[in-house]
Amino acid sequence: MTTNNTGVPPHISAIHLNLIGSRNMLVSDFKVASTGVGGGIGFSESLKSLLEDIANLEAQISVLRQIHPELESN
Repeated sequence: MTTNNTGVPPHISAIHLNLIGSRNMLVSDFKVASTGVGGGIGFSESLKSLLEDIANLEAQISVLRQIHPELESN
């Protein structure tokens, strides 16, 4: 198995980047959605769901970075 320049296996780095990308997209969605006025029925629940998804991804990123601290510099 080869590693990248940080010593992290490529598949681990790919998972890390995928999680960060997913989190960033949800954060962007949350920011856009939260600026809406009177979002209608279920608006708050939709925001809450997005926030839970963001927190879940943050937790996964955190665990991965605890296992591979080298990922912090990426």
